[in-house]
Amino acid sequence: MRESLRQRQERMVFSATERKKRRSALLAEKRKAKSIKKVFRKNQDQYLRRKAVKKALVKGEAEAYRASIKAFDDLCRELRDTAARLKGARTSYENSLPSVIKLQLEYARGWREGQEQLRRSTNGTNQ
Repeated sequence: MRESLRQRQERMVFSATERKKRRSALLAEKRKAKSIKKVFRKNQDQYLRRKAVKKALVKGEAEAYRASIKAFDDLCRELRDTAARLKGARTSYENSLPSVIKLQLEYARGWREGQEQLRRSTNGTNQ
């Protein structure tokens, strides 16, 4: 019933070699897992960097769009103000003119409006 010393030593040798194989397999798996984790971290860092750049780009585009809208609004306001100033300057100039010239300007304005009306009506029928 009792095992001989030699049989136990053989079993121990076998166990030692088996343990060595299992340990080396375990260490190989650990190394593989470590390298996979390293690759994952690298990919994750790259993804986060790209995401941050994309967010900054989108934010910059939104700010640029808002700035362009503001600039366009300022330009429109300036054009309206300029048109009002020009109209005011023209009316003040016309008021300073003698009455004969005022009548001539009114006649010219009426004639021009009539020509534009005629042009619009002929363009409407041609289409």
